[in-house]
Amino acid sequence: MGFGFVEVGSVTPVPQEGNPMPRIFRLRQEGAIINRCGFNSEGIVAVARRLGAQHGKRKLETSSSSSPSSDEANHGGKAGPGILGFNLGKNKTSDAAAADYVQGVHTLSQYADYLVVLYSLFWLIHSSPCFL
Repeated sequence: MGFGFVEVGSVTPVPQEGNPMPRIFRLRQEGAIINRCGFNSEGIVAVARRLGAQHGKRKLETSSSSSPSSDEANHGGKAGPGILGFNLGKNKTSDAAAADYVQGVHTLSQYADYLVVLYSLFWLIHSSPCFL
């Protein structure tokens, strides 16, 4: 049918609210939208807990179904059918960006088919530098 995937995030180590509202601005003349949502996140623990529950269901479904023959293609990713990725962000008030990213990798990589590390020039300018 086509290619598709789900990317969850940005996920931060500790829960945090996004930027104050309003967060989204429409520029009608330019045909554009400005997104200033920030990283409103429930935190890595909440995301991992939810995925752990879902991952267990998917494992059960896969193990109870008959195994595919060698002629059948095995579609899907590590956590079940489909491709699942995570966008990892640092907490707004964190002074240890590298530690935030490492925590995200350690916690969520067991479910992820891919990880995105969101490290922007803004953080380079406005916080202590971090080298991964």
